Amino acid sequence: MTGLKSIGYLLMEYIETKKLTLDYEKRLHEQPENPIPLAYMAKLMRRKTVALSEARIPVPTNDAQKKKKKKKKKKKKKKKKKKKKKKKKKKKKKKKKKKKKKKKKKKKKKKKKKM
Repeated sequence: MTGLKSIGYLLMEYIETKKLTLDYEKRLHEQPENPIPLAYMAKLMRRKTVALSEARIPVPTNDAQKKKKKKKKKKKKKKKKKKKKKKKKKKKKKKKKKKKKKKKKKKKKKKKKKM
């Protein structure tokens, strides 16, 4: 079936191009000072091929066009390295030793006994 489809496509394309060229020649004959611009003709042709490619009909391309179309290289996604979280070491709080205040012993004065 694909062969028939491609033949049908080629016939369609031939008819379309023939119509466009006939229109172009007719306009050129009628208005030689104001012909259909070739850029516009090319645009019409391009639009037609785009429409056909959207309909999933294989579009025959030139070798030059095939050379231009190169497969795009897929970019490799870089794996993100997970950062290791550093465990924070808990600082041990040193308990401050309370200094005991030394109580000063009061020296008792000995009373001299009177005789």
